[in-house]
Amino acid sequence: QAHELSEFDILCTQDKSLLKNHTGNQLFRQRIEEVKDMYKQAKNKVEKMAITKELVESIQNKHGLRFVRFDGVSWVQADQSTAREKVGHALRFSIRREKKQAMKQLKKAAMKTE
Repeated sequence: QAHELSEFDILCTQDKSLLKNHTGNQLFRQRIEEVKDMYKQAKNKVEKMAITKELVESIQNKHGLRFVRFDGVSWVQADQSTAREKVGHALRFSIRREKKQAMKQLKKAAMKTE
């Protein structure tokens, strides 16, 4: 069911121009950063799934944000599975980005000592 898009909605889209400055997605990225270490420390897939599920519920219930996706015609509320996929992807992406930045720092430090 289509609904009016709110600045606090979390947009589930590949369009980076929409994501970067949208308030809901900025708040979403902050929450991702807050739980990233807990996700990294999870011992298995079951624990990681529990973290993503808990984060989705927290975002929706405690913060009142909605995950929405564009269905080709209008923005519609995303189902729970899509919301969990977005959270899981964002956590993995954030962890990968952190590792890449750490590797760049190591390479830069190694070049200075040569």
